[in-house]
Amino acid sequence: PHLEAHLRRAGVPEGARDYILGQVEECTAGDWKPDFVALMDLLGRARPPRLQATYVIVDVPPPPLPPLPSLMSLLELALALAPRNVFLKMFLPDSLPPEARSLGPLEPLSLVWSEEDLREMLRRRLEWASNGEVNSLEGIFSGTDYPPDPDTWLIREARGLPRQLVRLGNRMLAGR
Repeated sequence: PHLEAHLRRAGVPEGARDYILGQVEECTAGDWKPDFVALMDLLGRARPPRLQATYVIVDVPPPPLPPLPSLMSLLELALALAPRNVFLKMFLPDSLPPEARSLGPLEPLSLVWSEEDLREMLRRRLEWASNGEVNSLEGIFSGTDYPPDPDTWLIREARGLPRQLVRLGNRMLAGR
């Protein structure tokens, strides 16, 4: 539902949107190995005309991991896609097996998020989602089951992981 909403806001036509969503569902369902032409077609349909680059963000969850061949296929395509302004960003858990940590010519970077980094991310996401009206969870959850400072509670529960911050925050908002 989130991807569909983003595609709608970006002005992607309904037919292209349905195609993209179907391909993403197929990709996440199992051992998907896209060929270069198919991937370029998918990304071409997803990129709104006013944008010059596409960033493909793959957030690999902690174990159980998706099939390794699917991840390696995407990595192999990363270098071929870059000259076409399609850039792959993979967020990989530290618990990956050694064979999955070898990224060939690509150099992995380790990202560490401080509490302040996550606080800023939370503030920006809230402002964006509310058209600038909300910059803290405190106004939404005051007097509820959450501690007096729900921002700090959420940030600590996320344990330094932006993925966890977003997921827990979405659960909080869905439960109100």
